[in-house]
Amino acid sequence: MKALTGNDKPYLEFDRSFKTNQDLNLTYSSGSFLVIVAISGAIALYIYRSLQPLRQLNQMTADISAADLPQVQLSVDRAPS
Repeated sequence: MKALTGNDKPYLEFDRSFKTNQDLNLTYSSGSFLVIVAISGAIALYIYRSLQPLRQLNQMTADISAADLPQVQLSVDRAPS
């Protein structure tokens, strides 16, 4: 960064080379990629936890036969509403 004067008014001039621009672009791209990965992971975790009651219900119903249906009562923790 250089402080120059022109027309008796100080101003700043930034020396940004092509390499500096590449480094900034890489930094921004890497940051964006990490944000996308983090959001995707959070969404996957939310879906996994949301489907947990259905997996639990599936495991409970796997051993029930049609003849046992009238006597069976199932309860699921954290069932979606």
